[in-house]
Amino acid sequence: MSNVNKEVLFGMTKDHLIFDESIKRYFHKDSYNDFQEFKKYAHENGIDFYVTSSFRSFEDQLRIWNEKCEGKRPIYNREGVELDVEKLSSHEIVKSIINWSALPGTSRHHWGTELDVVDGNSWPQGYHIQLIPSEFEKDGPFYEFGQWLNKQIEEQKSYSYYRPYLEDLGGVAPEAWHISYAKISAKYHKQYTYEIFCELLEHEKMRELTFLDEVKANSQHIYDHFFKKLLA
Repeated sequence: MSNVNKEVLFGMTKDHLIFDESIKRYFHKDSYNDFQEFKKYAHENGIDFYVTSSFRSFEDQLRIWNEKCEGKRPIYNREGVELDVEKLSSHEIVKSIINWSALPGTSRHHWGTELDVVDGNSWPQGYHIQLIPSEFEKDGPFYEFGQWLNKQIEEQKSYSYYRPYLEDLGGVAPEAWHISYAKISAKYHKQYTYEIFCELLEHEKMRELTFLDEVKANSQHIYDHFFKKLLA
């Protein structure tokens, strides 16, 4: 494992990234050309390939996690129904958050290979995107886009992008908006062992994580079900 760059895996560096000035997003430098081709192809099919999120740093993910623990951001159950954080135990809060938001240091968005995408041409005026399942279901604003994306992936016209969280496998809740650049992400996912995850939990930056003790107590389950379990 001497060739494993833990700073990349943990989201603690940007050395592997390239910045797109036009859309203000970071991408893994080895995925960027294929992203541009996919975006061009989508445009030719009448779709505005809008990236709502790409790279997120460790610090970004830490802030999201802690704000959800503190009730400053909404948290949801697996069906996308908002929960009252004040009525939940620390165990229930961690369990609920991790359905939708990765622990800092484990988010695939750290790698620059992951994108959250919608169709800008289907975005209702004044609508605030939530990235919840109903937006990609029938009568949702991005249903047709989701169907188009399914077809491109099935027909291998998606420039090496696929959906790691399309189906409910008992770990991360389905995310129809999340696509991954398989050529790179598969390598990082394989390199990220449980031993590396345990190293992360002892990293000095993790001391700022709300409910860290709860996470440590359930580390094997979290790693197995919310990191390793996804579509190949």
